[in-house]
Amino acid sequence: MLKDEQFDVSLMLGPMYHLQEENDRIKAVQVLKRVTKKNGLVFVALMPRIRHIFSSLLSPENWKPNDNNRYYIRIFSIWLL
Repeated sequence: MLKDEQFDVSLMLGPMYHLQEENDRIKAVQVLKRVTKKNGLVFVALMPRIRHIFSSLLSPENWKPNDNNRYYIRIFSIWLL
């Protein structure tokens, strides 16, 4: 386990677009905050919504449990707002 406030700079690649459940993403951010020193820098990689839609449509088996039409309709609706 990483120590609290261990890093001056932290980098998060992947969790924000690979973790399917919001609660899991929240936990990942909490860990990032915990291990980064106060006033430290944090870099987070995000996937643009349109890329997420294309990836989901091309490889739905990689996006379970969100591999269904209801999910795609919700994503498109949010994106078009």
